[in-house]
Amino acid sequence: MVKINPFITIFAGIVVTLTVAYLGMFFDVVILSYVSALFIGGFISTFFAKEPKIRFGIYEGLCVSIIFILLLLMPMRNDTGVIYSDYLFVFGGAAILISLSAGIGGYIGKIAKNHFEKPKR
Repeated sequence: MVKINPFITIFAGIVVTLTVAYLGMFFDVVILSYVSALFIGGFISTFFAKEPKIRFGIYEGLCVSIIFILLLLMPMRNDTGVIYSDYLFVFGGAAILISLSAGIGGYIGKIAKNHFEKPKR
């Protein structure tokens, strides 16, 4: 079984998540592609790490949610350049849901890694 540094697996999970989410925009299945991308990214972050810990999937979800929030905040400024404060609560909830779905993918990755590992003799 391949064992990779967790930082590299989290970065790979972020790249895969953003790629699948971007490809989903072309096929008009945006919501489905975002959710599946987060599951896949969390799975990759956990499954290929040296130790299968669910927190790697959650870290990947937090990084992706920060990227999504930064991309969404750019056009949401009023004439004075101030971000609308009501949207910050929505983005906080979205960050929690994104991290939760990536964490579920990480949980599936942990189960799969434990299932596929050969028992030590």
